[in-house]
Amino acid sequence: MIKNGFTLIEILLVVGFITIASASSYLLLKKVSLTNKSTENNRIISMIIASSKGLYANQSRTTGVSNSILINARAVPPAYLVPGDPNTIKDAFGSNMIVTAASFGAGLNNGFNINIQNVPKQICTEMLSKGHSNYDTINVNGIFVKQFGFDMDLPAMTNQCNQLENNDVIIGYMK
Repeated sequence: MIKNGFTLIEILLVVGFITIASASSYLLLKKVSLTNKSTENNRIISMIIASSKGLYANQSRTTGVSNSILINARAVPPAYLVPGDPNTIKDAFGSNMIVTAASFGAGLNNGFNINIQNVPKQICTEMLSKGHSNYDTINVNGIFVKQFGFDMDLPAMTNQCNQLENNDVIIGYMK
């Protein structure tokens, strides 16, 4: 007697393999997506740094710098603005970015801070690891992980980024 078709066990094995392959592909795609957004965030931060330095190049202090000044000067690409809101800059994850004046060393208002709210835990470490050489200070959830004039404390940064699901990060840079 010749049997046609597959047994139930064979079908279940094939379905199981397909399920495992699909789940693996999904996890890989999610990781790649987060990495791309992390890279995009660093690009946005770099644009804001370059624009703010350019806007304040001929001024001795950065007093008064704000999101609205950068937006009005067209220093922020439209993709990161909220239509109808002249004061809000969004990052690649849709989190608010707030630019303010900062003081470094003995100077007064001689630099800038970018406060990025709600940075997802999954990309906080990656984003800061890739971009830290461009920043003078990094503060994660109220703790400085890179002090002005010093290298970043990688273990402290990793620890702080993994404390919360969403992190507040303040990146500081001199004019």
